[in-house]
Amino acid sequence: MTQQQASKIFGKGLIAFSRYENEDSCPDTSPRLLIELAIARPDILKTLADRANVTIPLWKERCEDEKRMMAGQCPAAASTRAPITHE
Repeated sequence: MTQQQASKIFGKGLIAFSRYENEDSCPDTSPRLLIELAIARPDILKTLADRANVTIPLWKERCEDEKRMMAGQCPAAASTRAPITHE
């Protein structure tokens, strides 16, 4: 995800995400919690991205990987990722 996409999804400026990425500053509490929630629950990230009209790179591929893991084709990895909603 680009800084521009992240700024649209999470409602912070492009410069803010550049500073976060370069570790020049840290997000305030609200955006930090929202980012943590989106990481833990990819379905929430997808909802936020859809509302911001942002396409998440490789979303379809991730959903396909998730389906394979849930089908038991990669059981070790299945326990390490949060389930996602498929659209």
